[in-house]
Amino acid sequence: MRKSVGILFLLVIVLFSCNNEKKERKNEAVSVKVETIDVKNSISNNSFVGTIEASASSTLSSKFSGKIINLNVKQGDKIKQGDVIAVIESQNVKSTLESAEATLSQAEDGYQRLKKVHDTRSVADVKMIEIETQLAKAKAAAVAARSAADDCFIKAPFDGVVGEIFVSDNEDIISLQPICTVFDISSLQLSISVPEKEIGKINIGDSALFSVGVLDNVTLHAVVDSKGLNASKISRNYDCKLSVVEKNNQLLPGMIANLFFSDNINDCLSISPKYIKMDEVGKYVWCVNNDNIVEKKYIELGDYVASGVIVKNGLSIGDKIIVDGFSRICCGTKVIIIP
Repeated sequence: MRKSVGILFLLVIVLFSCNNEKKERKNEAVSVKVETIDVKNSISNNSFVGTIEASASSTLSSKFSGKIINLNVKQGDKIKQGDVIAVIESQNVKSTLESAEATLSQAEDGYQRLKKVHDTRSVADVKMIEIETQLAKAKAAAVAARSAADDCFIKAPFDGVVGEIFVSDNEDIISLQPICTVFDISSLQLSISVPEKEIGKINIGDSALFSVGVLDNVTLHAVVDSKGLNASKISRNYDCKLSVVEKNNQLLPGMIANLFFSDNINDCLSISPKYIKMDEVGKYVWCVNNDNIVEKKYIELGDYVASGVIVKNGLSIGDKIIVDGFSRICCGTKVIIIP
């Protein structure tokens, strides 16, 4: 009996201490970041998903078979025009160059010797013309051999970024085998696929905004450059190209973008979808009231826009929604707002 009473007494102590610990934790202020809701001019739901593309690209290859003795780049490297991407060692090119240089040296020596004799009028003009012709051929062969040797240095055709690399150091390659791709990112394009029911609304010169998720949804400006004339036989969509107006060094080919055409909506409240939560009641956001206490506010959503998604009901101008620090909060949590 005494043993049972002792165990009961210990359980009461443990429960009491746990409750105190929970109260203490609840009273601790949690650091969070907030965003204050304000009226925005935004863009309507005339949106498409597109892909960032380079304005120009080139697949580099060697004119000659040989071994790659130097591969100076890796995927993603930024390069300048004329930078040596790879060096090819070709025995055929090397032998041809050595032979051409030797022939040229011999022809030049023969020409100098014969010229001295010709100047004394001891050699006929016909013989002099013959030796001059041989020298010209030797010079032309040497120029061609030197050009071939220079072609073994694979160089960047323009400023850009290295894309996919198809070879490795000390690998034997054949003539015209791809070495790598190079993208010109000085000007970028955005490619979108437009359904046939929407293509009539898009015209060359139309402005649009687009956001890139991997770059924290940074919003940039684009303009329609070209509009497809033939629909895909499978999807019945038309390909359209837009030029990216703003310069952004982090924007790279292959990135996925959400594009919105300029159909203005005035005086709307919008938030990023990543701050929206959901439970059995509906969609909500965590807010901080004037006493720095966390509250749950249920919201009604509207169309997606360039700045996020429109909030039709549930939020007001000046509300502070929590954007960072979700893991340690619940209703009633005391918080400290940090920049």
